Amino acid sequence: MHTKTSCLLPGYCFLIATLLLLTLFKPVFASNENKITIAFRFDDYSATSNTLLEKNLINAFDKNGLSITIGVIPNIMTGDYHQSDGDSYETLPENKKDILRNAYFKGVIEVALHGYTHQRNKVSQTMSEFAGLEYEKQYDLLKTGQTMLEEIIHAPVTTFIPPWNSYDNNTLKALDALDFKTISADFNGTYNTTTPLQFLPFTCDLAGFKSTLEHAEKRKGNSPLIVVMIHQYDFLEISSERGSYYFQEFENLLHDLALRNDLVLTDLAGVENYYQNIYAPKYNQLVTTKKLFLKAFPVQLVAPPNLYMSDTFLLEQKLFVYLYLYLIPLILAFAFYFILQRIWVRRNMQIPFTGIITLLLFTSIFIFTRLNPGGYKITLILQILSGFFLALTILRYRRNKTVSY
Repeated sequence: MHTKTSCLLPGYCFLIATLLLLTLFKPVFASNENKITIAFRFDDYSATSNTLLEKNLINAFDKNGLSITIGVIPNIMTGDYHQSDGDSYETLPENKKDILRNAYFKGVIEVALHGYTHQRNKVSQTMSEFAGLEYEKQYDLLKTGQTMLEEIIHAPVTTFIPPWNSYDNNTLKALDALDFKTISADFNGTYNTTTPLQFLPFTCDLAGFKSTLEHAEKRKGNSPLIVVMIHQYDFLEISSERGSYYFQEFENLLHDLALRNDLVLTDLAGVENYYQNIYAPKYNQLVTTKKLFLKAFPVQLVAPPNLYMSDTFLLEQKLFVYLYLYLIPLILAFAFYFILQRIWVRRNMQIPFTGIITLLLFTSIFIFTRLNPGGYKITLILQILSGFFLALTILRYRRNKTVSY
């Protein structure tokens, strides 16, 4: 004889198992065994950028015994580089070359190539100097820019920061051919698992650094890595609208960070000394995990992990998302079941395989839906539908059992 809850017993077991798993996750998330690695990157050093700010920035890192990656534009377009039809360019003047050379020899900076002219090309539909161009054209631009910078510091330049963080597969191919080691863009860039390049996308800008650091401090045991992207307009002395720090505030922050023994502060090139797994497969894990979060949760409630983390942590995060995705329909099914069992449902109501079909539909749509800011809304609707039809399926099953007896 079946009791009221007999067919729900597997669901209760699943709920208990889920709670146990989430309990086991807690010590992993809260571990404090490892240090936090922070890499700094400063973009848009050029003939037209603010020299005084750049000298002060380099001096601030020098005073604290730290290093920073400087993304240099060797032949900046002097007009509006957001337009593709400009034809006026300016190479680095001697005083700016001297600043780079001296800081590099002191070990204060890594010199990275930040495009050649930073001018939008005529091919790409979005802001990009490189994406959409043929391989040979990209190779020539990268080679020319790399050579110009290497002649300044008399050392290899092996890090590339694409303007507007935009590039394509031809860019990666050209970087490989020119012996670049690292590309630092964002989490929207393309990748392939055959490239030997290291992928170090920025994880926050200067305005978001403190909140990102707080997030990392809760997960020290999972090898968090922060890449901070800085522009001159991040400083209020340069831009009162876009700035988030007065320079003295930033210098004080840098000093405080340098005194902490739970942090490793470095430039992009130095990351590989502390964090070995920074290649394309790892980047792929980060991107897919972020997409899962954006499809499953409102970003205002649960922000996706915006850090480089250990493989174990990323696996746990994915499992957490999947548990949520299937736990909510199950909970809703319980709720709908107890409501529907009090409502008259016609015995001949046709619900063939509804629960299974809906769950499969939910899974397939979720997996194949393209990432978009409203992805979580679709997910929530599918969860509600899955819970409702699963409740109907359980109710029909129990009614049929009752009739058979």
